[in-house]
Amino acid sequence: MTRVVAAFLLLAIAGSAGLPAARADDESRLDRLERLLEQQASQIEALRRELEAARRPSRPGPQAPPPQAAPPGTRPVAPGLAQPGPDTIPVPTPVPVPPQAQAPVGMPSPQNIGRPMRNLGGAAQLSQSGLGTMRWGGYVQLTYRGSTQKNSYFDLHRLVLMFDTQITQCVDASMEFEIEHGGIGGGDRDGDVKLEHFTVNWRLADEFNIKVGAPLVPFGRYNLFHDDPLNDFTLRPWVARYMVPTGYGQPGIGLFGSTQAGCGTLSYDMLIGNGFDDGFTDSGGVRDARHSWKSDNNENKQVWGRLSYIEARRFFDYFEAGVSGTWGRYDDAGDNNLFGFAADVLIRKGPLELQAEYHGYDIERDAADPATAVRGQSAWFAQLAYHFFPCPWRRCTSCLVQDTSHFTLAARYQGMNLDDRVRGASFNDDLRGFTLGLNYRLNERTVFRLDHQWLEPEKASSEREWSFSFSSYF
Repeated sequence: MTRVVAAFLLLAIAGSAGLPAARADDESRLDRLERLLEQQASQIEALRRELEAARRPSRPGPQAPPPQAAPPGTRPVAPGLAQPGPDTIPVPTPVPVPPQAQAPVGMPSPQNIGRPMRNLGGAAQLSQSGLGTMRWGGYVQLTYRGSTQKNSYFDLHRLVLMFDTQITQCVDASMEFEIEHGGIGGGDRDGDVKLEHFTVNWRLADEFNIKVGAPLVPFGRYNLFHDDPLNDFTLRPWVARYMVPTGYGQPGIGLFGSTQAGCGTLSYDMLIGNGFDDGFTDSGGVRDARHSWKSDNNENKQVWGRLSYIEARRFFDYFEAGVSGTWGRYDDAGDNNLFGFAADVLIRKGPLELQAEYHGYDIERDAADPATAVRGQSAWFAQLAYHFFPCPWRRCTSCLVQDTSHFTLAARYQGMNLDDRVRGASFNDDLRGFTLGLNYRLNERTVFRLDHQWLEPEKASSEREWSFSFSSYF
């Protein structure tokens, strides 16, 4: 524009020149000015066209969908890394996930201390990318354990890699790959390497979605939201070790969805898979009853399902309750039934948090089974946590204190009965345990935990265990 103004000024000056002796020079200057004005007009027109093009809305290309909200009442979970269950996703979610009220960002008040921000784990922190792009993250757990009956030891218990990708605008896939105790090797390395779950989700509508692959089994809440950095204790509860060994995924196909119900969200999650075989024991629960992923001992399949209700508007800051069921025929002939029932609840109010879960199986037997065969198993736990942080320490933000840092004092009481016919058939049968723990969360991705556990078996001597652990998403 400066050059245009200058040109008009020059033209005005030239037009005002009145000396006859300079007429030829004036005409020459006028010709040059006209050419200059024509060039300026051409440049202005080009700029005008560019400005109009910039103002017109561009045609959007493929974009990655926004990150999924974590399930209500869960700590971090990896988006896209679907954490199954009508709760979260994740995501992360490889499994059903209903909407969740996220904790406020920034310095927590006494009311939201311990109500961590969700969706902070692993891949959840990666920026959104285009269709077909793979995102990854994971978590790690390092443990130090000791007891009155065993030598103390360090253990890199878990290294879990999480991956997810957006295949189309309504189809996504996610998986977890776990390395336990250093993996498989020679000498004293007796660890494990396994694919924990892999799921492809067809997200057709809020109320109806399809999943295929090897999803996490929807029986109880803990299996669906089991990432170690979420937990307030180093050791998982017994329902997650002997009744549904976490994370328990099975090849199969399932449905999931959610809908508004009053002031909350009602969600469902179903799966048809290979189920159990007759490997139930009074010391290991159902651990040895899990099938290989490439076989089934009969032509019958097992159905799993969980129905949950989530609300975060009324008296409680967060309320979630779920019921689960399963049915299948487990023996080689496909004649005997297995029925399972589970119930879970999670409540948050201010700095307090209550969590409880029950699992039970009824195992049908016939004349061909030995008299000592296990006919029923159950386990349960209840835990209470109090989240707190000294207010003066908030002013000391550093690499050891963040805006969302807090302590948690937690207590858990649990029990299990792995053979309902006999009292104390093994150390684990009719076992009771009490655990007291204190942990420090640097943020919702990283936690340091110190626990002490008292074990009271039915017929053996009592034991005490202690553990220290570090766990973090990355």
